[in-house]
Amino acid sequence: MAASALLQSKLSSPPSNPFVRRAILDRVFFSQNSQPECRKRQGGFTAYFTHWYEEQCNDRIGEISTTTHSTLADIVCLVKDRNGEKESIRRQIKAILPNYSDESVEVLISLAARLWTMACIGEIKQCLTLGQTLIWRDGSLMQLLASTFTPNLATKEDVVLPKSFNAMSCEKVAGIRIHWTSNLLDHLKMTDEDQTVYIFHHAAFLDLHKQISSETFPAGFLEETISTLALLLPRNHRRVQAWYRRKASELGLDASASECKALSSSARRTVQFPYWGDRLSILKQAFDESEPRTLAQWWYDDRKRVQWYTFWVAVLALLLTVTLGAVQCAASIIQAWASVRALHQVPSSA
Repeated sequence: MAASALLQSKLSSPPSNPFVRRAILDRVFFSQNSQPECRKRQGGFTAYFTHWYEEQCNDRIGEISTTTHSTLADIVCLVKDRNGEKESIRRQIKAILPNYSDESVEVLISLAARLWTMACIGEIKQCLTLGQTLIWRDGSLMQLLASTFTPNLATKEDVVLPKSFNAMSCEKVAGIRIHWTSNLLDHLKMTDEDQTVYIFHHAAFLDLHKQISSETFPAGFLEETISTLALLLPRNHRRVQAWYRRKASELGLDASASECKALSSSARRTVQFPYWGDRLSILKQAFDESEPRTLAQWWYDDRKRVQWYTFWVAVLALLLTVTLGAVQCAASIIQAWASVRALHQVPSSA
């Protein structure tokens, strides 16, 4: 079936068919991925549609629900144009859909912007929006994101990010809860008095934007965001890999998030992250200031090797002492019992 025919279904019908999903990706991203490449990225694309595309398009009511995926893809193409001013986009949509109300046109622009950027842009009724939201009033989408994601090039403390600093250790050692988010605006944001961190896991989406040389995001932003995933989900750390595979399987996350190119030692410094460095510094500080509170956290906490060995040697010594004490106590009880039994034993008559 032709791609154009596949996209004629309404937004009220989720694109669960893999052929429809691929048609949407090819139309929106102009990507011509080969079959092997599609299979390689299948998990990431599934996460994109399940956690974002369908979530944004579901529960639309009125004329929005009758809009086709093809029409929405056309609006995405208008939105992603680097010269696409908001007012110009409104006029073009009214020309395509003359019977749509101004409110519906605004919703379609917000939907298209969200699907293209994986960022909560615009306010949409009947849509549960968690986390940060951007309001796009005028100018182009490219200008909006440039004003939102601004690199911090000012002189600041250069924080080293050791290999022990990763997503698994944040959870298991520092007790920091991880909220896997599909809203790029919330990536690495900490909440709940620095007890929860949001991590954007859609590496396949970021890589697809890189592949088509997308100009929507500021220069270097995509590469740096992928580097934060390489930092937190290192591909050469077996325990982290096994831990994330379980998470991805349970929650339907993008499995390719843990397959990003490993970082060199010189790249593991906050000065190498002008966009995300501030948030990384806050996360690193919360990680450093945490102290193990349970035996499980002590077991995983290898930040201070000498302290780790000292603690477990002390635990082992305590266990040995308690065990030996219990054995000695048991032996004394048995010996006492045997003595009492011997004293009370009646001699047998001749």
